[in-house]
Amino acid sequence: IFMKVCSVSNYFSPYKIKLFNEIGKSVDLTAVILPGDDGNRNSEWNLPEDVNFKTYVIDRNYNKLIKRLAKENDILIDSMYSTKYGMLAVSAFKKEGKKVLMDADGGIPKDRGFIVNKAMSFFMNRHDYMISTGYSTDLYYKYYGVPEDKLRHYRFSSLSDEDMKVIGGTAYNAT
Repeated sequence: IFMKVCSVSNYFSPYKIKLFNEIGKSVDLTAVILPGDDGNRNSEWNLPEDVNFKTYVIDRNYNKLIKRLAKENDILIDSMYSTKYGMLAVSAFKKEGKKVLMDADGGIPKDRGFIVNKAMSFFMNRHDYMISTGYSTDLYYKYYGVPEDKLRHYRFSSLSDEDMKVIGGTAYNAT
């Protein structure tokens, strides 16, 4: 039986769709995202119809939705940890006794003042584990007081096997 995973995230992008499609091959994935049609997004970034995951768009029924998803899913991947949506999702999953992972790829360690730094540290450390693509993300987590033993690494690339065959316009022999 597949593990059931819920992800709360901002807008879809091509790399995120590829990543979720790959994850959806090995787990039952549900993605909850912000509404993305603000007129400023590239039409190629729209969600295709043939994906390996379920999708919900955040709306006024979010509280009810996330509480239901917390009961139905085994784990939460939170990419919206600094928003009310991420905070509510973490609370709902914690209430159900479920594990919560934080995904902050692209976070920049920066002194935001004592109060903001302490708040960020508090909200980050509510997560059971932090997933990281490497050194820079580790620095971000550690800057806000996340202990080393909470860090879990994954090697991320949105490049497919086909992409890897062509590097800089030159065919690449992967054998």
